[in-house]
Amino acid sequence: MKKYKAILFDFDNTIIDSGNFAKRYANEFLDKHPQIKTDAAKILKDIFVDDSENYSTQIKNEFNFSWVKYRELNPIKTFLEDKDTLKQLYQKGIKLGIISRSRKEIVLRNLEKNNIIEYFEVIIGNANKPEPSYLIDALKTMNISNNDALFIGDDPEDIELGNNCNVDTAYILRNNDHAQSVHNKIKDLIYKNNPTYVISDLTKLLDTIN
Repeated sequence: MKKYKAILFDFDNTIIDSGNFAKRYANEFLDKHPQIKTDAAKILKDIFVDDSENYSTQIKNEFNFSWVKYRELNPIKTFLEDKDTLKQLYQKGIKLGIISRSRKEIVLRNLEKNNIIEYFEVIIGNANKPEPSYLIDALKTMNISNNDALFIGDDPEDIELGNNCNVDTAYILRNNDHAQSVHNKIKDLIYKNNPTYVISDLTKLLDTIN
């Protein structure tokens, strides 16, 4: 991996473990609704992705409303092995930023709860990726050229965002059940966008300072 002056990240499932957090929420919801005969992974996909007609409007509304409250009340943890990596990058003078589809207040709250907010110079929420303006604006704020930056994410739109700005990209494919399950559905789109790197966690980024 080449040396970079700035590294920017997607947030959910890149910095924080949103996938397993969502699965815990879904399991708790199903425990309260034993009449719903399904599992966590399926109800998440059915309601969040497909807006399935298999559930009543009341159940779907409750699931969505409760999810918002659940995220507000429960901080989402970072991936344990990555916390020290972010600290080392920050201490070595690598500029760090976040570009996320999540609301900025949710991003800020979870960064604060995980005691890592100080590491990030730029935090952008509500990003309509892969629209390039978000990454372009972030690089301008950091005073970093696109050749000196790396963008990391777990979604095809993250890789496309980097490509749209001529910024190197890293697709993060974590070694857990959630990540592997999602990967099987999106891998064709990921590799079509040709990420510069494929990594399993953020420790690989220490190559940029060693």
